[in-house]
Amino acid sequence: MDRTTGMAQSDWTDALRGSGPSAVTIDLHVEPGSSRPGLAGYDPWRRRLRLKVRAPPRGGEATGEAVELIALLLGVPPARVTVVAGATSRQKTVRVEGLSLEAARGALAPHIGEGGARG
Repeated sequence: MDRTTGMAQSDWTDALRGSGPSAVTIDLHVEPGSSRPGLAGYDPWRRRLRLKVRAPPRGGEATGEAVELIALLLGVPPARVTVVAGATSRQKTVRVEGLSLEAARGALAPHIGEGGARG
């Protein structure tokens, strides 16, 4: 239980869900216009991983960069990453084919940091 909010503490892995035997969905909060792209922690309120991208939020540029960055972090080709919700929103859900939930957790863990602290 979080002492400041009175809510149950969330783990960063709450943002990931298995989607069949070889696919995973990931809930993201994309922050466009960043000077330092990459995972920026976990937002327990939204239950989403925070992903910073350099691209501006216009014409799908930030979404395209988010897909490429997630693919890079997970070690899969960008063609295996599909935006399934929130294509024009900062709140996105992506589906990654050919990757198990455990493999996704293992690939993202070093980028989140100890305990998935908010960055």
